[in-house]
Amino acid sequence: MIPLSLRSWFWPALALGAGALFFLDPAEASAGVARGLELCTQSVVPALFPYMAITSLLLGHPGAAALLSLPLRPLGRLMGQKDPHFSTLLLLCLLGGFASAAHCIRLSLESGRLSRRQAWILCFCGVYASPAFVCNVAGAALGPGVGPLLLGCGLGAGLLCCLAAPRLCPLKEESPKPALPAKQEGSLQSPSQAIGSAALAMVQICGFVIFFSFLAGVFGALLPQSPVARALLGSALEMTGGCEACLALPGVLPLYGCRAALSLLGLCAFCQVDALLPAGLSRRPVYGGRLLHAGLSLLFLRLLLPLFPQTAPAYSSLAPRLYTYHRMEPDAALLLFLLCCLVLFRLEKSSRPS
Repeated sequence: MIPLSLRSWFWPALALGAGALFFLDPAEASAGVARGLELCTQSVVPALFPYMAITSLLLGHPGAAALLSLPLRPLGRLMGQKDPHFSTLLLLCLLGGFASAAHCIRLSLESGRLSRRQAWILCFCGVYASPAFVCNVAGAALGPGVGPLLLGCGLGAGLLCCLAAPRLCPLKEESPKPALPAKQEGSLQSPSQAIGSAALAMVQICGFVIFFSFLAGVFGALLPQSPVARALLGSALEMTGGCEACLALPGVLPLYGCRAALSLLGLCAFCQVDALLPAGLSRRPVYGGRLLHAGLSLLFLRLLLPLFPQTAPAYSSLAPRLYTYHRMEPDAALLLFLLCCLVLFRLEKSSRPS
């Protein structure tokens, strides 16, 4: 009898453990599922579903793809890719986030507009947390001005990953498996096909979000009340929960923890990407690209953090004093300025000799 590999035992063991945890703590399990459903209905579906449907339509239109390729066409040439569709796909991947990136890579690879090596490169440097999430969710939770700092570190690391990807990718096809069945070159997707494809992708994404929210709730109840343990568990399972758990860390550790969670994405994101990418494409570029991006982004954060304005508590033995500050409304200030100008004009006119 041939022994099964460790990888073949991972998901059955996880399923058995999750089933046991569900019966051991049904209250936390139900609360985790409820949080996952709330996250899907209030955040994931409204943000991702329209974007996926729109990108599915844009990728099949040659004129729209050529127009969207203009911002990143110089970067594509530096990466050795002169195809406008590659630059368009890179832009859509970086704007939409990891799930949308995997969806776009699959559509382009199956339609024959993307080679396997180009897909390898995009998996290495294009699977990333969306800028909207970095600034509006993670950065906003850490404080004003933190979002652009985290985004700048991520963009700098992403640029270096883009330049390094063609040199780290093999020159030949990375797998001897036959190519995926391709559709007719340049074929357009109808609105029904685009919406259907986006809806199927959303079902897979929401399934993973709910499942890992359930795991986070149950495991969180079993862990000790340690901010470090909760931050490590949250970052390992899911990116949003990891950033939220890092807020309880002391000092500047929330910045580093959140930045690492945004780069490494978490097991939930990896499962979504694995489900959305085509079956014949290796997932190793995704893992390697995330590790390189995490190291570079933390390095940029270390270099830029001293330039970021910080606050420190101030102590004084003086009695507290209350200072009131008043500011006039802009329209009232403008009228007062015009009135002063009129008075000065009348005074200057009256002082002239007749």
